[in-house]
Amino acid sequence: MRNIIIIMVMIIGFSVMSFAGDTNDVAMITEAEMNEVMQIRDDCYKLIQEEKMDEALAQVNKLKSSYDKADIYSSIGFSTTDKAMRSKVVGLLESIKQSDETMAHLQLTIDKIKVLSMSDEEKVRFFKSTRDLSILLQLFNNSFEDPKHSSAVLDHIANIMPTSPDMMTLNMITSSLSISNDPSLADVKKTIISKVINKSKKLSNYDQVGILIPLANSQEENSKIKKDLKGIYDSAQDLSEKVSIGIQLCFNQSLEILSKNDLASLENQINSADKSIGINQVDSLFRLAECQNDINKMKQIVSSLPEEEKSMYYIPEPVQDNSVNDVMPKN
Repeated sequence: MRNIIIIMVMIIGFSVMSFAGDTNDVAMITEAEMNEVMQIRDDCYKLIQEEKMDEALAQVNKLKSSYDKADIYSSIGFSTTDKAMRSKVVGLLESIKQSDETMAHLQLTIDKIKVLSMSDEEKVRFFKSTRDLSILLQLFNNSFEDPKHSSAVLDHIANIMPTSPDMMTLNMITSSLSISNDPSLADVKKTIISKVINKSKKLSNYDQVGILIPLANSQEENSKIKKDLKGIYDSAQDLSEKVSIGIQLCFNQSLEILSKNDLASLENQINSADKSIGINQVDSLFRLAECQNDINKMKQIVSSLPEEEKSMYYIPEPVQDNSVNDVMPKN
């Protein structure tokens, strides 16, 4: 019973604090109290869907947990189109953040709600005042009517890129490039792409590939990126790493980075690999066949496995093209 209650607590946002006042008292929370909190939250969300924001706010007063209150305030802020209501919930969220040091993460939610009420000019000023790149990238998720605003923000992103960003940050940066396809943004996008590629070289080969593949897929002119990807694959000394990178590249066949000979060579290396290397030969061979859509080979690999292991692998049915056999009806 205690485990069930703890799971329920996690699901509804640590509501136990509303009754216990301390996480050490989790076991004291009764199911009736938990159900009461869940009912209040459900009532609030229903009122929000019905656009009855004032009534939802009144219901929030019945909740004691900062986490529950913050959830409802956030939902109201993102759902309403009323600027005054947004301003109100922003004030309430800021009050929670200031009174509870564990709620510092609310700042991003507060900023996101604030942005909803800003004009494009105000957004640009706000974005350019943000020095935390991770926050800026999460806020900058909508295009501007005037591309000069997008250009200003992208230029700011290029200027505040950290010296050694991680893979996630670099992927978020490249994702921001899709915000607009206006030709006037070509130069600033080119600058960002160049910086992303250079900074990715400080990461592992595997992480570099994870950054360069989506970048190559998103760019019309990607010959340089494809060359870099092939170079990373060729230079990989560790077979386990080479297999992981090779399979990633294989699943992106449209980029045409690895030839059939490359893939055949990789398959031979997997087959001849010593068990001490630690490569899962069956899994690697299956993925290599899967990325080439070689269903017959996938079946062959799985057929040699014990029955209890066969269910671990999904083999799609071959797609049959019946168009050749279609017969036009006679008049």
